Amino acid sequence: MNNFCLALLALATPSLVGAQTVSARPDTVYWASWTSPTNNDHTAGSAGGSIRELGLNVTYRGEVEELSVDYPSWTPSRTFRGGTVGNAPPKKNNAIALQGGYGAVDVITFSQPITNPSLAIWSLGDRLRDPGIEAKFTFNAQEPFTVVAGGGSGEYGGASIYVCPDDPHAVCGKEGNGIVQFSGTYSSITWTNPVYENWYAFTVGAHGLANVLSTISAPAPTGLSASVFIAPPVCLSDKHRLCTPEKSSVESLGGGRYRIRLPANLVVSIPNPDGRRAEVSNAEGKVCWDTSLPETYGCNGPEGNGNLAGATFVSPAGKAGALIVTTEPGRTTLMVNGRSANAIKENDGSLSGFSGHEGYFELDLRIH
Repeated sequence: MNNFCLALLALATPSLVGAQTVSARPDTVYWASWTSPTNNDHTAGSAGGSIRELGLNVTYRGEVEELSVDYPSWTPSRTFRGGTVGNAPPKKNNAIALQGGYGAVDVITFSQPITNPSLAIWSLGDRLRDPGIEAKFTFNAQEPFTVVAGGGSGEYGGASIYVCPDDPHAVCGKEGNGIVQFSGTYSSITWTNPVYENWYAFTVGAHGLANVLSTISAPAPTGLSASVFIAPPVCLSDKHRLCTPEKSSVESLGGGRYRIRLPANLVVSIPNPDGRRAEVSNAEGKVCWDTSLPETYGCNGPEGNGNLAGATFVSPAGKAGALIVTTEPGRTTLMVNGRSANAIKENDGSLSGFSGHEGYFELDLRIH
C-alpha cells in the first residue's frame, strides 16, 4: 500500500482447522466484526471481535499497527468474491492493519471450530516502487488453501494476490487484493508476514461452525459394528424406539486414541489440555432427537438428517441430529446436535445432556 494511506488501514482475521473439501457453489460468508479495544504493537498486539451470526468469538494476537474503522471498502465486490465465497466483507466490520517485517507470529483463534474459513487481504505489497515490493502471508504447511478471488481495489487499484512462486504455503502481492480460502476445519490460523511494506489489511470469515472434525465413514443406519465394543450396551428401560445405553463408554487405546460410545441423551468430554486437533473416524449408529416426528425426519446417523438445524438447536449452522465435536483448551466434547430447549445444564451452565433423545453413536477419536 502507498505510504500516504497509512491512516486508512486494514481488515480482520481468519482461523482454521480441518479436512473438508471446499465445494464449488457460492454461499454466504459471515465476516468477523472487530470491535474490542486494540493493543497496538509490532509483535505483541491483540484485538477481539465476533462473528455474531455464528455465535462465535474471534481473538487475534500478533502484529497490530492499527484498527482500521470503516475502511477499506472491500470494493469492487468481484475482487472479494469467488469459489464458495459469495459476498465481500462489509467495511463497517473494520479491519486490522499490518506492515510486516517485525518477526511477529500472528494467530487468530476461534471460540469454536469453523469449516473452510476465508481470509480477505487488501493492499498487500507495493507496485509503484521499482521493482516494487512483493509482500506476503506465510502459512503453516498444515493449513492448505486456495486463492479463490482477486483483483484491484477501489482505493488503489492493483491486481490479484497469488501463490508465491518460491513458496506454495505463502500468498504474495504487489498491491494485491483477494480472498484466500482454507480447506478443512480450524480452531486457529497461524502465519507470519516476513516482508515490510507500509500498510495492508485483512479480515476473516466463515460459512458455518464445524459439526465433525473429520470424515464420517459408512454410518450404519440401523445397527452397529460388533467389533467396536465387545460388551453390548445395557439399554434404558424408558426408551422405546431405540436402545439408549445407561451410560457412555470411553476406552483409551493410548497415543491419544479412544473408542467411544455416545448415548444420544448424554455429553462426553475427553481431556485435551493443549486444545489439539480432534479427528473422528468409523462413526456409526443411529439416534432419534425428536421421537414425535416420523423416523425419516427425527432420526439419523452421525451425519445428521441433511437439513441445517437453525436457531433453535445447540449448533444452529450444523445439521439437525448430527454428531458434534468441539475442542477448546482443556477438553474435546462430543454430543448430538439437539434442540436447545431440550438441553440439560449443570449449575455452572455447562451442557450435560438432552431430554427426549434416544439411540447412540460409536466412533474412534484421535487427539493429534
